[in-house]
Amino acid sequence: MWGKRLTKDEAAGYTISVIAKTSSFKRRSKQTTLVEPTNDIKDIESTSLILMRELCFGERGLFNENDGIRLVGVGVSNLAEK
Repeated sequence: MWGKRLTKDEAAGYTISVIAKTSSFKRRSKQTTLVEPTNDIKDIESTSLILMRELCFGERGLFNENDGIRLVGVGVSNLAEK
């Protein structure tokens, strides 16, 4: 849904973030800031998948702590108009 909204509003974002709420209701998030703003759905998807892999399987990943995931979100922020 955010992809259509960004395109419709002719906006693009520099920062891509993912958030996961665990089965124990803790929140964990990870974000990255891009060099150029984007509203391309494929760019946002690939970046969010990289972030989610780090969040789940990284050194302090959720699955290393034997915690399950009950909610996942993706966000685009630090907007710039095109």
